[in-house]
Amino acid sequence: MLLLKKLFLECFTGKNNKTFDLGRIMWASTLLVYLFLSIVDVFHDHHFDYQAFGIGVGAILGAGGLSLYL
Repeated sequence: MLLLKKLFLECFTGKNNKTFDLGRIMWASTLLVYLFLSIVDVFHDHHFDYQAFGIGVGAILGAGGLSLYL
């Protein structure tokens, strides 16, 4: 359990391994949502527009990174 906690902290924190990095958390949550929607699309035959999702998420992540930079 301690190894899993250390891995989690190293993946989602900044250089000091104490403060969480918002960009990494947003990237990971976006990846999970993308995978979930892809699985739902396959099993339930819903229409999921991958290109629109990618453009929208790219804009959100880009604006978030820009706001952190400024």
